Amino acid sequence: MARMRRWTLIGVLLLVSGCTTSGADDGTATSVGPTSEGPPTAQPTTTMQATSTTLTRPATDQILEDLDGELCPESDFTCITIDMPLDHFSPEDERTIPVTFAVMPAGGETTGVFVTATGGPGSSGIASADSYTEALDPAIPESHDIVFFD
Repeated sequence: MARMRRWTLIGVLLLVSGCTTSGADDGTATSVGPTSEGPPTAQPTTTMQATSTTLTRPATDQILEDLDGELCPESDFTCITIDMPLDHFSPEDERTIPVTFAVMPAGGETTGVFVTATGGPGSSGIASADSYTEALDPAIPESHDIVFFD
């Protein structure tokens, strides 16, 4: 049960962050078609106004607290370690491997999540999180939660 709760929380953080659905702009659409009097003319058509639905989720800080996040060593990021399936294509295989994520909540209102895959075999993606983030356009960490992982 705890494994599923952790999956749900990290899924909310990574996948649902900033999700919205919206429809057409307000106004009347026109279509062009022939009339019995000659050349094509613009004719009004009916449009439906769509409503925008925003999914809400807990704040990133709350998710990190729920996952027992701690400050990453010598970093502004918060680290969480989650046991991930070793083979996610085989649900009957219950073996897991611990994966550590470094997360920095957006400086302002979160509009999404920016996940970065750095490092490689034998090197840490988290160790370079601060320097990579400093090189980003400042608008990105202001509006996006930033995630690195090992």
